[in-house]
Amino acid sequence: MVNQSNDHIKIKLASAVSELTVNFKESNHNPQPLKISGMLLVNSQSKLVYSSAGLNGADVKSYLRAREFENQLRLLDPHIVIVSLGTNDAYHPLFDSVEFSNNLDMLIGKIKSTLPSATVLITIPGDHLVSKISSNQKLLQVKEVIFDLAIKKNCCVWDFYSIMGGEGSIMLWNSLGLTAPDYLHLNAKGYQLQGELLFEALTLNDALLNSNYSN
Repeated sequence: MVNQSNDHIKIKLASAVSELTVNFKESNHNPQPLKISGMLLVNSQSKLVYSSAGLNGADVKSYLRAREFENQLRLLDPHIVIVSLGTNDAYHPLFDSVEFSNNLDMLIGKIKSTLPSATVLITIPGDHLVSKISSNQKLLQVKEVIFDLAIKKNCCVWDFYSIMGGEGSIMLWNSLGLTAPDYLHLNAKGYQLQGELLFEALTLNDALLNSNYSN
């Protein structure tokens, strides 16, 4: 079954498949060039559907510039939106906490106006070093901004900075083989642990799971 609208095409298969081939044919009736923003494969029997959007080096302003952000978020219609931003903002030498607060305020506003029934969870960036040398003191400003906005916007917060161990904890994580050599990013093992910790927090927090959506 195929449902087509102006901005997306939804294809529902009669039975589960392990492979899917999609072909696009040029049409003389539509002079507009084909534009593909993405494809989402969903198993309707799954109890959990996880979608992610990200770009290396992206900051909060990157998402404010995304023209299709709200429309595509509406199409996904998630129960929970997890906003994990702030590391790249804080790492920038010209970081301004007021500008960061204003931008994050606008982004959360876009999410909440698009999905008024969804729960918004903001994560605090983890500890890291600047140029492998010094702790990034701007992280404390990012953390303060996020907590203030969470109260203002009625959002949840997952404080990964404190969970890591706070300032200087990146050294401990590195000694345990959980970080990349740049002391900024985690490695595969570290990100897996971070994901497990976040999943545990989500499953243990009834306030996040008991949203306004019916199961």
